[in-house]
Amino acid sequence: MSCGCGNVPCRHIVITNNNNCGEDPITVTQSTIGTVEIKAVGPRGFSGTPGTSGTSGISGTPGTSGTSGTSGISGTPGTSGTSGTSGIGADPGNIYTNVYLTPIHITCQDGVNIDLSGSAYQTAGMFELNWSGGSGNMVLTLPDATTTNNTHRAIRFISDSTYSTNTRTYLTPSSSQTLDGSTDFYEINKKYEGIMVWSDGIEWFRIQTKA
Repeated sequence: MSCGCGNVPCRHIVITNNNNCGEDPITVTQSTIGTVEIKAVGPRGFSGTPGTSGTSGISGTPGTSGTSGTSGISGTPGTSGTSGTSGIGADPGNIYTNVYLTPIHITCQDGVNIDLSGSAYQTAGMFELNWSGGSGNMVLTLPDATTTNNTHRAIRFISDSTYSTNTRTYLTPSSSQTLDGSTDFYEINKKYEGIMVWSDGIEWFRIQTKA
């Protein structure tokens, strides 16, 4: 179909009214310049029903409680202290406490000099004197009164039956020390004589004598 547009075919839009109102239909023809594509769009459908919410997931199983720590090992109990020595009670009349004095025996003779500071005599508490040979004199030198070992030390001397007035033992202080305040000796010249001396850490004292 040609609509006066030269050799270019023309396209027309035909609009026809509907006949619902009882009127005669009218047809209008309009030439088109370009191509128009008309698509009919139908009414929007109803919104669908919202979907049902999903089922909640199952709660996880609670974790296992931790194991309690092992209790520490108890320390070893301390060693019990040693019991003290029982005191000596009053003598009930049938129990006796004996005191033993074990002497060191010294053989005495004329011209001999024995120094009691020697190691063989350091712990002696008693000396028993025995005379050998003829008449004469000998010297027993007392230990150093000022040493720790001799401070507050008591020493006993006794003579046995071998002594006589002509056998003499001179108990002499060491160096410049004194016995009863004197540097002179004490003479033992009879049988069964006894003497005990004691040191205060400075000098010797005669605290007992048996004549």
